[in-house]
Amino acid sequence: MKIHTVLILAGGDGTRFFPLEEKVQYQFNGKTVLRHIVERVASYAEHIVVVVNAQNKKSIEEDLKSYSVILVVQTHDGGGMADAVLAASQHLTADTLILSGNDVFDFSVLPDVIKKTIDQKSFVGLVAKFSHNYFPGGYIQFEGESAKAIIEKPGEAKRPSDYVRLVADYFPDTQFFIEKMKEIPPSDSQYEAGLNALLLSKSAYCLKYQGDWATIKYSWHVLSMQDYFLEHHLKRAIDPTAAVAKSAIIEGNVFVGKNVKIGAYSKISGPCYIADNGVIGDHSLVRGSSIGEGALVGSG
Repeated sequence: MKIHTVLILAGGDGTRFFPLEEKVQYQFNGKTVLRHIVERVASYAEHIVVVVNAQNKKSIEEDLKSYSVILVVQTHDGGGMADAVLAASQHLTADTLILSGNDVFDFSVLPDVIKKTIDQKSFVGLVAKFSHNYFPGGYIQFEGESAKAIIEKPGEAKRPSDYVRLVADYFPDTQFFIEKMKEIPPSDSQYEAGLNALLLSKSAYCLKYQGDWATIKYSWHVLSMQDYFLEHHLKRAIDPTAAVAKSAIIEGNVFVGKNVKIGAYSKISGPCYIADNGVIGDHSLVRGSSIGEGALVGSG
């Protein structure tokens, strides 16, 4: 099933990611977060639009040069997601799936969300992640199996359900949503308020997602994002140009890139990703890790 547009929001200023920089351009398994997302939605999108900011436009343009994407620069960020959608509104002439450039999950569920939203003639299709623990996000209030409202940061005691909304919103008629959103006074929550205005008109389809999910907003999220990609998107492979000592042990799901040198009596215990030109010194232990391009893990 092809849809007209996938809109990926990657224009945030990333100040919360300090002291690291360019969160959507951070690499896992040799690819940026943003490129991982583009690869996973390219098969069912006629058009991919990525909203960027003036600071990250050049690096994103270079990163995605092999894909047919449209970059839109978000000039204002005071209104959060609403400003990003409005910046790209000229490209949203038919149905649209809106995704965050910060989040990764099992994107294979999205075609089912799209189909069921259309079949049920809903104005919007949502994805919500089951969570035992409180997360400071938007919680879905259900009426039967339909989503009736999104309650932003309700506090642990006032959660309307155990499902936190992910940014994976499908609109069969995107312009209708944009007009609803424009009726809301500009604010950081204008987008979410626009969603709730839609839900007042008609309940939405919501996929109750119970798979894994990772986000990257703060610098420490790099660790959980790394674990996600090592677990779900790593294939065991040892490049023929790699020099691996006979006494070295490589066990589990391990990727070894070009011209990597793995020294004597070292042990690589997967899941691990070792990028091109890396050196793992003698008697070293590497486990559950990503080793960057040209990096040296010292002997012993």
